[in-house]
Amino acid sequence: MEVCETTFASVPSNPTTTEIKNITESIIDLFKNIPKVRPGILGLWGEFFLIVSSKNIKKCLDAWHKHPEDKYDFYDNNEALEVKCTTKTDRKHEFGHDQLISNLEDHYVASVMTRENFSNGLSVVDLYNKILKEKLDDGFKDKLKKIYYKIVGVTPEEKLEEFKYDYNFAKRNLLYFKVSELSKIENTNPAISNISYTVDLSQNQNVDYLSKDKFTSYLYFPSA
Repeated sequence: MEVCETTFASVPSNPTTTEIKNITESIIDLFKNIPKVRPGILGLWGEFFLIVSSKNIKKCLDAWHKHPEDKYDFYDNNEALEVKCTTKTDRKHEFGHDQLISNLEDHYVASVMTRENFSNGLSVVDLYNKILKEKLDDGFKDKLKKIYYKIVGVTPEEKLEEFKYDYNFAKRNLLYFKVSELSKIENTNPAISNISYTVDLSQNQNVDYLSKDKFTSYLYFPSA
């Protein structure tokens, strides 16, 4: 599998016992956690859409799931961005309550609205391959492939190709919102956790610009 190729490519010519052990364990953990059927293909499409449509794929790829333990889709330099993608005709997205409780000043939500288009649309495989065509170093390739296969699992590529979405429609209908300004419920009871609910972002004001000196400055902005 591709993910193994890039992993082995990064192995030193004379690896230590510890390095071999760590690499082996990382591969075992990856395949151990790959399910046969995995939801979230549309969400991954939205994340790939933002990377591909950006002015700097490498900068955005670097911020994408920067650390495995991060709860943000994109994070860099104290700036975070969540991606919500829908094929519905409204901007009602489901959030985990923790996603809306943030101490970051620059924390945004990208609301990606697209539609199915099997004849002229792009699949998650198409976007994945577009990113791979960039001149990426082995570290970026390894990161991309590991996250990709962790989400798509062992779903056959021909099955993934059945789900194609309108890339240009998504570009025309992309909006950004600031997390601190979104509607949210209050939870003052520490005994209650894992709360999730739907937020209609159309009831909130979208932002007119993003940061100018951080990774979001490279993201596609419809009015720019």
